[in-house]
Amino acid sequence: MKKFILSLFLVFNVQQTTATELLNKMFICQSWLDFVEGNIASPPPKYDKKRLTLIRTGLENFNRYIQTEIIDPDVLARVGGDKALANQVQVKLDEKKALLVDSLEDHYPHNDFKFDQVMALNDCGLLSPPPAAGFDELRVSLDTMIDMLNIYPRGMD
Repeated sequence: MKKFILSLFLVFNVQQTTATELLNKMFICQSWLDFVEGNIASPPPKYDKKRLTLIRTGLENFNRYIQTEIIDPDVLARVGGDKALANQVQVKLDEKKALLVDSLEDHYPHNDFKFDQVMALNDCGLLSPPPAAGFDELRVSLDTMIDMLNIYPRGMD
């Protein structure tokens, strides 16, 4: 529970954004993305597959944008351009990300969408918006998640 509260604090505390803070926040965003993408991989039967595909596309592309445009260049710069060392750092980051995803899974034991998940992902998009087409895809994904929250309220299997 403490890990979850810490991750929420890190995601929602969007005041100053130095390079290190941005890297940390985007790392947390990737944890949220991995968590939601995991839920999409094994969705409740009530969810419409076409809507899930729409959501998955936007979230996967946003996650790829975070990795290739923010995290990879930052890590590579921090290790002086040493690609082998950057790969080792990425492995460690992935291990830590898995712990955060586990914490989210503990907090959200059901694999249906929650409004605060949508809000966390929205905050991520506002923190470091992808280019226009990617931003539109992310917006459509989040809007679709909200639509699904309205169509399939929790407990209405």
